[in-house]
Amino acid sequence: MAQAVLWPKKTFFYPIGNTSPISLTQDLPPDIPADILLLGCGDPRNILYTLHSDLRCGASLRRLDITCCDIEPAILARNILLFTLLVDARVDDDEIWNIFYHFYLDDASMQRLWDKCSTLVKASQSLESWQNSPYSSFMRMCTAHTLQALHNQWVLYLNTKSMSEGERARLKKKFCREAEAIAQREDFISPCWSAGPFWAKFQDVATEHFKSYWYTGIMTSTETRSPSLPHLNPTFVYSLMGDVFNVHYATNPIRAFHLAACYPSVTSGSSGTGPPTLESVIRAAKSQFFQWSQTFRDAVTEGAIVLRLFNGDALAFCNALHELRRSGTTLTSVGVSYWIGTRIHFHDEYSLSSSRPAPSCYNVIDTSNLSDHLGDMNILTGTVPLLREDQFSALRTQTLISTSPGRSLHQSFVERFCGDVSTLSLLLGVAPVSYITRYATHYTPQKSVKSIVPDRSPVAEGDLIWKRTDLAFSPSDRRHPRLVVDPQELSKYLFGVYLKMFVHEMSMEGIGLPSPEHMGIASGFFYARPSFVAVLKVVKDKVETNWNVAMEQLFDLIGADKKLFTGLNFYQDLCSELHHQGVYSVETLSSCISIESAHGIFTHWVDSIPPLVCLALKIPRASLNKVPDDIGTPVLQLELRSPAARFHNSFSFLQLIFGTLSIDGDPKDPSFTITQDPLRWSGVSDLILTLWVPAWILCVSPKTTEVMFSFRSTPSNKFITKLTRSLGLLLIIFKTKLLDDQHVFLSRRKPSFSDTCPTPSTLSLKQAEVPSTTSDDRPFFVKASLNPDIVTTLSIRTDVVDINAREALLKGHGITATQKTSCQVEFQFDGFCHSVAFPYPIDGAKIKLRIARKSHYIEVCAPISDPKVLDSLSFNYVPVPMLQVPWLWSMHYLSLSPLPVINVNGNLEWIRQHISLIFSERECRLRDLLAAQRDDTLLAIKDTFFTLIFASAGIDIPREHIVCLMDEDTNLPEIVIFLRYLRLDLASHTVVVDCFVLPFTKGVDWAWEVLNRKSMLIIKTHSSRDQGLEADAPSNN
Repeated sequence: MAQAVLWPKKTFFYPIGNTSPISLTQDLPPDIPADILLLGCGDPRNILYTLHSDLRCGASLRRLDITCCDIEPAILARNILLFTLLVDARVDDDEIWNIFYHFYLDDASMQRLWDKCSTLVKASQSLESWQNSPYSSFMRMCTAHTLQALHNQWVLYLNTKSMSEGERARLKKKFCREAEAIAQREDFISPCWSAGPFWAKFQDVATEHFKSYWYTGIMTSTETRSPSLPHLNPTFVYSLMGDVFNVHYATNPIRAFHLAACYPSVTSGSSGTGPPTLESVIRAAKSQFFQWSQTFRDAVTEGAIVLRLFNGDALAFCNALHELRRSGTTLTSVGVSYWIGTRIHFHDEYSLSSSRPAPSCYNVIDTSNLSDHLGDMNILTGTVPLLREDQFSALRTQTLISTSPGRSLHQSFVERFCGDVSTLSLLLGVAPVSYITRYATHYTPQKSVKSIVPDRSPVAEGDLIWKRTDLAFSPSDRRHPRLVVDPQELSKYLFGVYLKMFVHEMSMEGIGLPSPEHMGIASGFFYARPSFVAVLKVVKDKVETNWNVAMEQLFDLIGADKKLFTGLNFYQDLCSELHHQGVYSVETLSSCISIESAHGIFTHWVDSIPPLVCLALKIPRASLNKVPDDIGTPVLQLELRSPAARFHNSFSFLQLIFGTLSIDGDPKDPSFTITQDPLRWSGVSDLILTLWVPAWILCVSPKTTEVMFSFRSTPSNKFITKLTRSLGLLLIIFKTKLLDDQHVFLSRRKPSFSDTCPTPSTLSLKQAEVPSTTSDDRPFFVKASLNPDIVTTLSIRTDVVDINAREALLKGHGITATQKTSCQVEFQFDGFCHSVAFPYPIDGAKIKLRIARKSHYIEVCAPISDPKVLDSLSFNYVPVPMLQVPWLWSMHYLSLSPLPVINVNGNLEWIRQHISLIFSERECRLRDLLAAQRDDTLLAIKDTFFTLIFASAGIDIPREHIVCLMDEDTNLPEIVIFLRYLRLDLASHTVVVDCFVLPFTKGVDWAWEVLNRKSMLIIKTHSSRDQGLEADAPSNN
């Protein structure tokens, strides 16, 4: 885990999603099985919609193996409850709807819920009992801890059956009071983005439903202000916070459906005019849910889906998978979360010897909007190593937080990704597709393209799809590119990342920092020194350099830095985690410490002292009770301070467990065990903190060293005054002396737990056999020049081995270089031809050759393409690379048949308004010029799509069924398009043309005589300009 540790006493429960569902497989070709990882999975709407929209391709089924990770056990418990109800043929769909979406239930639905919970409680007694249940055929548990957490949730639901009438009434009354208070507030109502292009039209009905839902607790169009059903739904009551009211205040179930399809007269078969009604919206939502449910049943029946469940922190799960892949053992050293010490012990299906091994790398990773909670850099360093190394794999990140006011899109990207996105993409091997292409294929209503995209900038999106560039643009070369970087240049770049990652530690005066309310977006408070270590770890695996020299120079820069006012306080935190992760060891941690030099702190120990020791601090519950309620989620830290010795070190990589600590073993080699308190915040046990610290610091002045557990004082913490009144200026929760043997404990190893799992010192770190990929394991080297924060130039050296070619070089034959694709350069001389493929789009106009005729090599140098000023994909704006079969890189796949057909006889003004948003402000200005003056291939492509949609709908031009793209120079057809329908692409909030495309080749010349007699729309094209397709204004034939 790399993120900062937060005070989590108040976290909200999100039982129902707040965004419309997407297709998780939209970036995979139809015949590719999907291994999907959902981090922060939330409710199952995305799973259900994916099955509905993409389970079938003709007669074949796509196989889906979906791993669902969520830190909230109640989310997973509700999801499994829903899945099991769906496959139970005896359960009525309306009862399932009630149980999943309603706060209050009737007698029949409540009894159904209790019955199903009773079944699940019995099935979840152990992993063995779960495997023997009928549900294990399509639902698997990643760990025993997950099953236990889910079991506990279902027990809580079932226990409401045995409550007295008075207990139930009190619980319901408390819930009703809180829900009514939310219904009366106006500031919680947000736009209904799930209606896509019609979001403004749905605002009134969304507000009406929000109030109705929170007053009545059910999805109804009845005008009432109180619950009418007798039972409180326990699945909305119990969460990590206990039985307190904790449902997020913005919950509005209709936002979890595609509402555009129910706008009056938009789709074929729909009727009515005017704004949508609450009754029609609820009816449409139920209809969608029932359709998705039936597809789920079909998928289970046909064995097309496997669901795997993990309860725990998202980054912890990623780290555990990293360790699993590296070590080959299912016993990991990673805790479930910062607040639960139980080690992640994978089920045997994750073993390399399993007959049906569970996936440990994925071709689809979806991270929901965890970027808003954990930080983009933490998400990328955690997930990219788990992304399968093939050309299809895609990583989706999402943010629901808007860009800081007054900051450009480029500045926003630099803030989010701590530096230049192109450089980061090269180092990671993945890039955000829309950043390179400057267009997206889905519409984000809350970030209207015309309002946020500055001139010539990449497209800003709430969603970013990251794909591999090294494999995508050079599919004929399956080798892994490895960047060769000068260590000094690398150190300066990494130092820039370091400063941006911890920008909140800078003085805010005069340096243009984000405002305090946007500080969390820019840098975190998501980020701690382990976050930076995670970046270094990924970079170390990707680059070829003198790593020790790079690290030495980086530490020189960090040590001399004056910008971060707490930078040196966290210096030892950084050193400790680098050593612990095996990334780099500073001199003070490169060897053990002798007992004689320990100054009494390790008096009873024998042998030498390791560079890092585990410190455990027992924090009394009374100290925690001093912390006031309602303080948000401030950052926690441990401090070691000695005014006498003049040092003050802060540490951020903490493990916190409620429970009791006991000392084990001989004092000469002490160890300790923690017995965890399952009640945690609701219990009475103390809080045990453990972390790795440099042993030498403890030896400096042990008698004067203080150990403090505290909050970090940060400029954006609006509760700082409240905390200061309770805890003092230093925000200390608990403080004691290092030599306090009642509260401070030291060991060579981390503590064990009741569910003992090997600690890092006992784990076998043998190299696991990672499943093979489609690419060649041999790397090829690409030299990258950094100056200082961005990659300026890439160069690839090719050794000339052919004897005749060497002779031609020596004779001085001229060499020409031509850019063939966005990433590929071909050079020729004396009949010899060779191509080199760069791992990122380049600026082909600035290619340079370095020719060593006597040493027999040619080096091709080119600057990388900057999407802010250059069309990165100017050679092919919609790349369709070939690897046995063609596949899409910049656009998503669609199964057309499930998409609703647009009623082209209705009011289509909304299409004109919606489609006009595909043009940037610059492109809108260009469109006012004559066609000959535009000279913009991407604009020409957009204009062609614009015309196709208008022709399909009959907007401004007669409705046509045939469109011909005709070469202006030859006056011959190139492509004929047969238009069928316009459909709503619900997940992408846009429209799509359902059509057949006929490329004209010599074999179909005869068809032109037939087609030429038909009415058609002709669009003249210029295929020679920039090797792209440009179009003039259409004409009718």
